[in-house]
Amino acid sequence: MKRLYSILCQILSFICLICCVLFLSQSANAANEYDANSIKRMEDLINKTYCGYITVLDTDTIDMINSPLSIKDQVIFGVFFLYNNYVSYNTLHETDHGHRAIIPIKSVQRVLKNVLGSYLSEQTIKNISTDRFDIVGDTILLGGSDLGAIEPIEIKKIIRDDKGLVHIRAISELFDGSIEHFKIILKEIVDMDTMSWNVLLLKSLDR
Repeated sequence: MKRLYSILCQILSFICLICCVLFLSQSANAANEYDANSIKRMEDLINKTYCGYITVLDTDTIDMINSPLSIKDQVIFGVFFLYNNYVSYNTLHETDHGHRAIIPIKSVQRVLKNVLGSYLSEQTIKNISTDRFDIVGDTILLGGSDLGAIEPIEIKKIIRDDKGLVHIRAISELFDGSIEHFKIILKEIVDMDTMSWNVLLLKSLDR
């Protein structure tokens, strides 16, 4: 009986070992699970996020894991993210006076949730004090601004871990022909078979 029990334990241990190896192999090759459209959507999110913060905040890194942006910087990021990508998000109109862009606070809340995984109340946003824009009622009024352009970031390697984090190595070819390398971490979210990501870390490895 003891011998049979020992054999069964060995078999179960072997099965567990095989399962672990297969799981790790699957995680290490997660890039194979993303189709070209998903990778393009990741790159689009990364580039919009990068352009949104590097051109308006005094930082070249987003690290929502170890050093989250302050509430004020999060709101500024959300406002200019929408301003810079108004065609995609259909959020801007012109006022009758001053020709300033109108950005609903609810749109800022939504983009911060969808991009950074941050949840800010409407009142928290209304309490922000900055000379970058005016808050009037439930809207933000922003004057014209040229945010410039950045060189696009291209994904080169993807590894997804068992915690739903997507670890990315990416590059950007600069105007002078040199290559900049990036470390990026996204949090994967699946809702009703729809996949999306929050940007937790976006950092240049060359600065």
